Order: sequence, then structure tokens, then C-alpha cells
Amino acid sequence: MDICLVNMPPAEVVRPSLGLSLLKSILVRDGFTAEVVYPNMWFMEYVGYRDFYHVVQTPPSQISLEWLFAQSAFPDNRTDPDTFFSLLRDRADEDEQESLETRIDRTQKVYPLIPGFIDWTAQAILKKEPRIVACTSVFQQHTASLALLRRVKELNPDIITMIGGANCETVMGKTTHECFPWVDFAVSGEADELISPLCREILDHGIEVPAARLPEGVYGPVHRKTGYPTVTGGDGYPRAVVDSINGLPFPDYDDFFEELGANIYRGSIISTLPIETSRGCWWGERSHCTFCGLNGSGMNYRSKSPEEVIAEIEHLSDKHNITRFEAVDNILDMNYFESVLPHFEKSEKTFNIFYETKANLKPYHVEQLRRSGIHWIQPGIESLHSKTLKLMGKGCASWQNVQLLKSCRQNGVSASWAIIANFPSEKDEWHDETAQWISLISHLPRGNLIGLRFDRYSLYHNNPESYGLKLQPVEMYRYVYPVPEEKLADLAYFFDSDEEFPLRGHLANHPIPHPNRPGLEKLRQIIHDLKKLDYEPKLLARRKGDTLEIEDTRPCAVAPLHIIGGDARRVLESCDEAPTKAGLYATLEKEDGFSEQKTDDTLEQLRSKKLILEIDRRVLSLALYDPVYELPEYAKFSLGTLLPPKEEADTAPRNDCAVA
Repeated sequence: MDICLVNMPPAEVVRPSLGLSLLKSILVRDGFTAEVVYPNMWFMEYVGYRDFYHVVQTPPSQISLEWLFAQSAFPDNRTDPDTFFSLLRDRADEDEQESLETRIDRTQKVYPLIPGFIDWTAQAILKKEPRIVACTSVFQQHTASLALLRRVKELNPDIITMIGGANCETVMGKTTHECFPWVDFAVSGEADELISPLCREILDHGIEVPAARLPEGVYGPVHRKTGYPTVTGGDGYPRAVVDSINGLPFPDYDDFFEELGANIYRGSIISTLPIETSRGCWWGERSHCTFCGLNGSGMNYRSKSPEEVIAEIEHLSDKHNITRFEAVDNILDMNYFESVLPHFEKSEKTFNIFYETKANLKPYHVEQLRRSGIHWIQPGIESLHSKTLKLMGKGCASWQNVQLLKSCRQNGVSASWAIIANFPSEKDEWHDETAQWISLISHLPRGNLIGLRFDRYSLYHNNPESYGLKLQPVEMYRYVYPVPEEKLADLAYFFDSDEEFPLRGHLANHPIPHPNRPGLEKLRQIIHDLKKLDYEPKLLARRKGDTLEIEDTRPCAVAPLHIIGGDARRVLESCDEAPTKAGLYATLEKEDGFSEQKTDDTLEQLRSKKLILEIDRRVLSLALYDPVYELPEYAKFSLGTLLPPKEEADTAPRNDCAVA
């Protein structure tokens, strides 16, 4: 084999690696022999399903999976587990303690198995006799990939090692290559156009490829002698970028399905297929959201033609007999509403697709999503307060977010969202106002409350001084990488501020209560209480002749049933599309002869029944209308599902190295 492409733990086992599968297709097209292997799935068998299930639930910003594999990546740098786990406990809030303790317990149980797993994995890969072993590294894969490449190099120094992925963007890739000599090549950025020329150069001429023959974005052994290439802009280090993603071959997922079919826990895995229909972010090109670091140093937006999107999804669906797809795009191309989505609406298949979108979708957009099989979206809702949204650079207002949540619930489209708190310059009274609004919309999709996280490539990281911040790598990194502090800052993706923030990042569903933030504590408590409800609240209107019968089971309800007729019905229905108050006055005066006083009096009646929300100088009717489409079942979500473990006997490990 020319190239073995490796997907290390803790990459999710419910989906194949899109990046590696696409690179395999490119390599095979260009005459190489290549295979994608899935040690992330071997790891599940090696340690047993129950331990695996709990360990991989760890949020990336906790760094614990990086710590878990660091013992094999850096065997001379074992760190104290008790101190590391004590840090995790200090950063978690009371609501998270139970789940955190479960993860810590399972991580400690798995810890002694890691060196054996890395050694076995390396030997299994070497049996395939590859000339190049290349790992992808995203989220918490970095130390697992470094550990494997180190062991491969120890067992066979002639093997050429390579690493790429999001953890190798720009300075992170340069520092990885500089600090860890068993990595021969590190690739920063998009490898679609460079992977075949690079592999040809390596296989034809050996490891010491001259710097002039290495593509931009590739760090090789020669750079350890001559110095690393730099560029102007960004953090000063290059990143490979392709101008267009049209014309790429379909990703080859055969290796994943072969591995899945042989896995002893395949019955607990409901798989999905990742698709990529665009790269970059069209909104980020105009206004970079202050907290977002997802696109590295490349925000430029490129989308596939509708014809290629349709052909790829249909090909993959037919080949693998699957209709669940996860679009990895940062944002949906709005032009697809006129092309791609209507096509799938007319398809004989019933698709189940996930997309990230912007929050300014109109009701007719959401209806089109439902009809086209897009039943789950992440709409970029990170606040319900317009002043916070302005701090973020989101380009939308509170009323649009509420209207989108309302449209999603009406159409049975699941919406993942959260309120991010603790932005520099935010006011606590904004949280108090949001808390009042949250109680009114408990019948709509529920969001979490999380603390602001400082990610590499975000505006907060790129320009901390302009926001009054002084950032340093999250403390747990010091227990992972044996490098000087300045190199640690070039490897880390997550950062802390010197400020004594009450919230410490994506560590829990509910932030730590803070005595000086009563508004935030009020918001935290309301969201916490709503999550504890053992029923789904309703605010459901049914048309009965000239009246609306509105069933209200929200915790804030003033009555279980409201009969709304006459002027009140006219005003309420006029608020369905969230008109401005001035626009509402004008419409009702023109069409119904209402004076402003009459409109105000009627609004007060509706307000007293908690049927409307006045926000951003707009008036929103909160009621949904019967019939409301059902939300998809958990097991049918388009992101795939790893089912919770059952009996311990069904989750026994296979660390006797009998993994298929």
C-alpha cells in the first residue's frame, strides 16, 4: 500500500471521516493505492463499550482525551492524574458533577490500556505494509495521532509519517512539526490539490524533499534545518486553500462500512454520512462572529454547484442504502432553497439531513427545509438579546431568533441552540431581560446556557487587547504537552482569560452561579428548571369558528385555556409575523379602523395572558397552530446515534488484541 490514512480516537464512530475518505478518492484517482483505517472503532472494542461510551462524551475543551493519550505520545512526561482531574472538577459546576465523576472514573479505568492499544494499532497498520502513514487530527485527536505516529516510527523508521487536519492549521501545524521529530510532514489547510503531488514527490525522491518542491502549507524535514516558511497576514504561517470545491470526486466510504460491519458493537451504532457542500462562511466574510474560530484563518466561502450536491447525495445514498446525512458546512448556501432543496422534496426517498444555517430564515424557508428532509438544524442562535448579538457581530436581532424557533417547532424541525454568556462588555441586566423572555417560550425548542469560550482564530484570540483580554492556554494543556510555555500557546486551541470570569467555557449545561450576576443567575435557574420538566409544554391554538382556543401548559401559564375572539384574535393573528409596533398600528388602522389606543388596550389583554412577546420594538405572537409537526425521534436524528450501553456483559472489552 502507498498510503494508509488513519482516523484515531476519539473521532465519533457513527460516521466515517469525510476528510480522509475524500483524500482516498483523490489518491486512488491519481494512481495511488490507499486505505482508510478506523482505530477509533478498534478502540471501542479494545476498552469495551460501556467505558468507551462514557469516555468519549467528554467535551473537547476539557482536554481529558488529549491527556489520556499523552502518556503514549510523550512517555517520559507522565503527569499526575489526581491534579489533572482536580482541575476538571474545579472548572465544572454543581449540575455537571455527577456526569463528570462518571467520565473521570471511566477515564481512569481506561488509562492503563492506552499504551497497549497504541502498540497494537501500530502493529496492525504496519501489517498492511504502507509506505506512508497519515493521520487526521481534529478536536481531541492530536495526542492520539502523535502517539500512533511515534510508535509506527519506532517499529519501522523507514515509514514516512504525516499529520494534517484542523489541529495542524498554520502555527499549530508548524509547532507540531517543530516539536515532535517523529512527524515527517505536517499539512496546514486544505489538502485536496496538494496531497497527490506531495505523495508522489515523497515516494519518488524520499523523505528529504527540498523546500522548493514542497507545496505551500506543507512542513517537511528540510524545514527543521532551513527554517519554516512564513506569510504575511494571519498568524504568519501558510495555509493551503483551494479556489473551488467543484469537481472533487465523491468521498470513498467503503472502508468505514467494512469496519462497521465487522464491529462487535455495530448494533449500538446508528450511522450517518457526512457531506460537504460548501467551505468557509458567507456571513463570516462580511462580519466575523467574535467568538468563532471554526474556519481557521480561511473564511472565504465556496459552495458546490447544485448539480454536484444532488449527484453526490444520490450516489452515496444509493451505494450505501442510507438517507441520513450530516452536512459539515458552517452555513447553508441560501441559493440551495431554489435548487437543491426542491429536488429532494420531489425525491422518492425520504431524506434526513442536518445543516448549519443562519438565524434569519423566514417561515417559508423552514417549511422548505421540512419538505426537503432537513429535519435538524443548528441555526447559529447564541443569544436572545439584541445587544449581546451586536457584541457578537451576528447580524440578526432577538426577534428573528424567536421567530425561527417558533417556525422550527411548528414544522417539526429540531433546532440546536444555546445562550452564550459572559461576553466582554455585556450587561447583567440583559440576562435578566432574557430570563423573562425564556419563561414565555418554554414551548419552543430549548437551548442550553454556556459560558463564552476563547478559541484560536476567533476575533477574541486574534485581537485580545482590543477587547480588554489577556489570554493564555487552558491550564490543562500543561498536563498534556511537554513543551515550553511559548510553544504551548502555539499548540493550544482553547484559551482562558486572566479575568476572573464566572463562566469557564463549554463545561456544563448551566454556568456557575455568581453572586455579582443576579440576572445571569436568574437566567441559569429558569433554564435549569425547564430542563427538569417531565413534560413538553404547549401553547397551541386551534381555530374554532370565529375564535381561537389556545391550550397553555407552560409553567408560566395564567390559565390552561384561553378563548380568543373578536378584536383580540385579529390583533394576535396580526402578530404572527412579528411586525414592528408602528407597522401593527398602521395595518390595524388601515384594515380594521383600530385606533392606537384600541390596539394598545388589546395588546395589554394579550400580554396579561402571556400570549405575546414585545421585543426589539416588535410584537410577536407566541402561539403555535394545530397541527404541529412532530419532532424526529432521537434514534433517527441525522447526526447518527451512539446508543447508551445496556448490560455490562454486552460491553466487555477485547483488549486481548483480538480486534477484527
